[in-house]
Amino acid sequence: MVRASDSMVANIAKGYGRYFVKDNILFLYYSRGSAYETLVWLSKVYKRCLIGGEVYKNLRMKIENFIVEINKLIKKMKGQVDKFGMVPWWRYKRKSN
Repeated sequence: MVRASDSMVANIAKGYGRYFVKDNILFLYYSRGSAYETLVWLSKVYKRCLIGGEVYKNLRMKIENFIVEINKLIKKMKGQVDKFGMVPWWRYKRKSN
């Protein structure tokens, strides 16, 4: 469970360090997958009575909120792909009208 939850954040960092927006989005998908994996492990820990119900509910809610926020970020980044294309995200400059 620890490795899966660590991977959630690590994949965001890896994606942020990538050159292209599409690469960043790919690692956001990986992060979301790790979040779902963490939910699976959390359920197993709870079913094995290693954590209490209140802790389980609290952690589950935080992970589900994380997934919602990642989905919002993916949607936002996908909108930027059209703007950036294959240009590195930090070199994009808006054209003034």
